[in-house]
This record gives sequence, C-alpha cells and structure tokens, in this order.
Amino acid sequence: MYVDHDRLLVTYDIACQYSKNLADRLRKNFEHIPRLNGLLERTTFAVPKMHVQGHKYDCQYRYSLNYIEGAGHLAGELIETAWAEANNIGPSTREMNPGHRH
Repeated sequence: MYVDHDRLLVTYDIACQYSKNLADRLRKNFEHIPRLNGLLERTTFAVPKMHVQGHKYDCQYRYSLNYIEGAGHLAGELIETAWAEANNIGPSTREMNPGHRH
C-alpha cells in the first residue's frame, strides 16, 4: 500500500529560530532537488513540550505542539529519552582517545 503524506512535522529545541531561514538555505544548497519546495511548504515546525516553556510567549503559542493541528498528544522529546542511559557510559569513555571511541 502506498501512503502519500501531505504534511511533515519537525520538532527541534530551537525550531522557532532554526526554521526562519531554513527554506532559503535548503533551496540554495539543494537547488537540484525540485520536490524540495513542495516539501517545505508542507512542513510545520514545533518546539518540544519540555522546551517550549522556556521560550518567549510568542514562541509558546506559535510553536507549541498543543496548538498544531494533527500533533495530538505528541511530546516531541523522544530522541532525548535515551540520554539518561547514554550518559551513564560517559565516565568509562572519558579516558579513551579518538581511536578507542571510534
């Protein structure tokens, strides 16, 4: 079955700043990809719920997942849930040189 997604939701801690010039940067650097323009028009940026509270009120309303249609109860923090476990290996890799870490 083929599913054509008509929208893309991107969450990032500083999406309010990152998204401002993203379209221009992508068009400039990837002008050989014609479908990119359509994708950018269908992309919505949001700040994850844990981070949005630290932003200005304007950002909280414009980039909060609570106000984006289709976001549902998404928290937008999934990638950071692994950090607690990953931080546990920090002390054991601190003394390694780049060859060991590779």
